[in-house]
Order: sequence, then C-alpha cells, then structure tokens
Amino acid sequence: MTRSMPIRDWRLRIDDMLSAIQTIRSYTAGLSLEAFRADRKTVDATVRNIEIIGEAANAVPHEIRKRYAAIPWRDIRSMRNILAHGYFDVDVTIAFMVATTDLNSLETELLALKRSERI
Repeated sequence: MTRSMPIRDWRLRIDDMLSAIQTIRSYTAGLSLEAFRADRKTVDATVRNIEIIGEAANAVPHEIRKRYAAIPWRDIRSMRNILAHGYFDVDVTIAFMVATTDLNSLETELLALKRSERI
C-alpha cells in the first residue's frame, strides 16, 4: 500500500527548515569536531536534520526560490541528496562545518524571507 505525502504549504516548510537549524544547534552546541566525530548518535541526528532542511527546501516554489536567490537552494537540495543517497560515505567534517558554520547564514536569510513575505 502506498501513501502519498501530505501537501504542506511552503511557508510551513520554511518553518521546518528553521526548526531543523535550531535542533542541529542544540545537538552540536559546544562540540569540537573531534567530539562530534566520536558521537555517532549526534552525527546521525545532525545529518538527518540537514536532510530535513534539504527536503523542505525542495518543496519551496520556484518563484520563491528565484525571488530569494541569495539562499543557496540548489546547494541545500544537493546536500540532502548526497546525504540521503550516499549515506554509506558521509563526510563527518563537512556535516560538522554545515552544522556549525553554514546554517548561521541560512537562518539569517530564511528569517529575512519570513519578514519580507510576512509569514
């Protein structure tokens, strides 16, 4: 039996992305790369939330992605695909850098989008 995915408004997807960023922050706060690498559960949980960000980004309409071109939509979706399909070869260092560095600017851009769109 197949189940179709429920349709979610793209605005909720932006909130999903912001929520995943906060979740990742809570998992990685105060961790060094070495501590992150040594904690398999934290790596797995972080990777899962990066995948959620990419999946949610994929559901944002093209016109919104075009309007907010400063957000690296393609890179976000590509990262999700790499993690989901290359699960057997995840580069923990890259996952850590995304979690501790890249998500800061993404959060800033997503919050600006929310303000501009009044959501």
